[in-house]
Amino acid sequence: MTEQISYEDTRNVIDAVRGHFQRQNPQLGYLLFRVDSIKANSKESVWVVICSFLESLGSPNRIYYKLKINLNDGTFGDTHIIPKETAEREINQ
Repeated sequence: MTEQISYEDTRNVIDAVRGHFQRQNPQLGYLLFRVDSIKANSKESVWVVICSFLESLGSPNRIYYKLKINLNDGTFGDTHIIPKETAEREINQ
């Protein structure tokens, strides 16, 4: 069961994720950064986020990341690249 999330929570998650990637890779320029999915996981007190960037300027291909964020303390965990097929499957769940 997917939990309802508020606009404020969503905005905070997006801002935190964007900031996380900007601190990690400032040279990327965040080529059409997009948050594809945000799901609350109350059992672990985290948000599970799938986001993506263009592979390079002018490329139609995206690189998908899945990560967990705890908004209570601002920590990130389990950040990794996932295949497009996995991202699409998880987004549509």
